[in-house]
Amino acid sequence: MDQQNLEKCRKFLPGLTEECPDIFAKLAQILEEKVLEIWEGENGDYYAAYLMNDSAESFLVFSNAHMIGEFQWGLEAVTQAALAVEEDSYVLAVQQGGKNSFTIRFKELKFETHLYQYHGIAHVWVRGQEHWRQLVYRLGIVKDKYQFLGEETCTREEKELLPLLEFAPFRSWISVPWDEGKRFQSSGAGIEAFLNIVNEAGDTKYEKVLRRYMTSIDSHKGLRLENKLHDMLNLPEHIKIYDIIREKINRASAVYKKRSFGTAVDNLISEKRRAVEEMFWKNGFGGQYPWFKKHNDQMEISCYMLEEQPFVRAGRKKYRFYYFWSETDDTGKRGEPHYINEGFFAGKGRRCRIQAEEMSWEENGGSDQQPPQEVRG
Repeated sequence: MDQQNLEKCRKFLPGLTEECPDIFAKLAQILEEKVLEIWEGENGDYYAAYLMNDSAESFLVFSNAHMIGEFQWGLEAVTQAALAVEEDSYVLAVQQGGKNSFTIRFKELKFETHLYQYHGIAHVWVRGQEHWRQLVYRLGIVKDKYQFLGEETCTREEKELLPLLEFAPFRSWISVPWDEGKRFQSSGAGIEAFLNIVNEAGDTKYEKVLRRYMTSIDSHKGLRLENKLHDMLNLPEHIKIYDIIREKINRASAVYKKRSFGTAVDNLISEKRRAVEEMFWKNGFGGQYPWFKKHNDQMEISCYMLEEQPFVRAGRKKYRFYYFWSETDDTGKRGEPHYINEGFFAGKGRRCRIQAEEMSWEENGGSDQQPPQEVRG
């Protein structure tokens, strides 16, 4: 570790030496940001989370480790740590305020990163317009992956999509409560990226307002147009913009591996998906997992399935299935195609609701399932 980085890291991890590998800087960063979480893994290893989201699970591995004491989850206390470098091992001593302490003796500190699909995952943390918020969330976790793990963890397609987050009318569909009330700024790259999507959709009406926004972005008029562009995205006449972004995210995500929780649990999840399919087919729906639809009394009824998955490591043993129900009257459709989540858009003759169904499992592979609960009606 170079001297400049060493001095910075020592502020948060006293005991570091020049001989310590650079990977210890990540441990110091975790301590600096006060986000230390440690749990026991396999084969005598312990893990500390680095970046854990639906697109990536990355963590430090304390290899060949032995812990005295234990990490206490949910303890609100200032965590401090110190490192001792011994001849053939390291010792990390941790204080969780004055309430808990533990030590880990380990042979080596390693770093692992696993990249996963994320396009079929949902979190309903902010109510209303959930269809748009899911897209902002997915690009947000890709941005975190890019920033914390490096551009090599992102594909060309993902990097081409990231500038969309710099288009304020889109980014303002916040997905997490702590973004409430924030004002987002548009950049030239963000405007250009979104304009390309609009042109691909052939949406000349949206393009016209967007070009007016481009020429007045720093004025009061620009703010009014920004709000208008934001609201226009949720009108059904601009649904192709939504569908193109959704499809591009799906394709960018699909190149990664799916999460696996072991054969027994993977089988339970597959059985549940098959049961969902059979339930819809029995009730007259066509399609296959994750999208089902049927026509009934001049109305298109559809359901798009999304899932809330635990982390492969450090994950809770619970799995949630979301039912995104959508109803759209045929009035005025004139043979136009129906889209995923069409009922979530504003306008007469459109209705939507979300249900959630939880499944949990035990170490022996047994499962417990709860009936669907209304998330939003």
